[in-house]
Amino acid sequence: MFRLREFLLSSASLGTSQAVTAGVGFVFWYLAAHLFAQAEVGVASAVISAMSLVGAVGAMGLGTLLIYEIPRRPGREMGMIAASLAGSMAIGAVLGLVFVVIAPLLSAELVPVRASILMVVTVALGAGLTSASLVIDQAVIGLMRSGLQLVRNVLAAVGRLGLLAAFGLIGAGAGALAMVGAWVVAVGLSMLALGAYSAWRGSLRRSYPLHWEFLGEQRGNALRHHLLNLAIQLPGWAMPVIALTVLSARVNAGFYFAWLLVGFASFVLASFVWVLYASAVREPGSMARWGWVSLRLSGAAALVGAIGLMVVGPWVIEIFGRGYAEVARGAFVVLPLTLFPTVIKGHYVTINRVRGTVGAASWLVSGGAVLEMLGGWVGASARGLIGLGIGVVTAMVLETILMLPLVIETIIRPQLAGKPSEA
Repeated sequence: MFRLREFLLSSASLGTSQAVTAGVGFVFWYLAAHLFAQAEVGVASAVISAMSLVGAVGAMGLGTLLIYEIPRRPGREMGMIAASLAGSMAIGAVLGLVFVVIAPLLSAELVPVRASILMVVTVALGAGLTSASLVIDQAVIGLMRSGLQLVRNVLAAVGRLGLLAAFGLIGAGAGALAMVGAWVVAVGLSMLALGAYSAWRGSLRRSYPLHWEFLGEQRGNALRHHLLNLAIQLPGWAMPVIALTVLSARVNAGFYFAWLLVGFASFVLASFVWVLYASAVREPGSMARWGWVSLRLSGAAALVGAIGLMVVGPWVIEIFGRGYAEVARGAFVVLPLTLFPTVIKGHYVTINRVRGTVGAASWLVSGGAVLEMLGGWVGASARGLIGLGIGVVTAMVLETILMLPLVIETIIRPQLAGKPSEA
């Protein structure tokens, strides 16, 4: 039976992973801001965000599916994971090439994406590696070895910082290519290091057949999880592109740093619901009990995070330079408020994953994603970055109103009444 200590340790491991990634990530962008022009940083941040979005598409929901399937298929875990990694990386790389073709059509600011063969290869490879990294990070949650995610993300974060410093100081690559290249190579090295570590610990001492039939059998479930994952992630990765397109590369450079801070806080909240998902799958009927723990922890984290961002956020952006701070300062008035609806959305999605009603949830979450992006676009057009924040928060509040009843029914009411949840 899953215990509170394991729940807290797994959540802490995932949260620490995000904390280290975000902390080193801010050092990365601080260094980038002092090595390259602000417009180049704006282009690179938009490309990396878009590459992350394309990578998420390439992941095809396989990581989320593995969390559900690993406990049900003992002895086949490594074969399923290997097939999922190979498939997701191939799809991600192809989609990365598609992005390279269409990017300049979205904005003239993105013309550098296909300025050279090296940049084209870097973006395609980066999208493929991002897909594979997303799959393995979720697969280790299903294996209840979230510490491996911490190891990989720490290696990737430190690696991209060292590579950026090297590229910038020795002049290997210019502008956006140096920043994107450092990001991509670090992810690849972290994946290789994780494989070497697993081999050393004995996990890979023998070969495992790639269970391609698993992908075929579960393609419907994987697609449903995939669509839901995309709906959740799309607004976060699309906002920097919206800021760049509606406003400018310079404005997006400042906004991107503010968005990173808010995203970091959101990732910490997500660590609770991912562990909730894994624990509820392994222990049927425990949704109300573990959901109550997760809801209170993530709610407290959202409150602390929102207050902290409003107070400390503008000061943190000042570190990158006055030009960045002038652009992003107003965003901290509104953007931290997105953390509260994020708590409800995360638990609403997790309840549906455990119940097997992913398809039904996708409609509501997808509609909310479109509403968030539309709100951000309209708000940015009307009132700049503050308007973008207002538009996103308004959309998320409307989503929460529709999602809250299921959370109350499944977690809050059974727990207060002392009854087990049906989920």
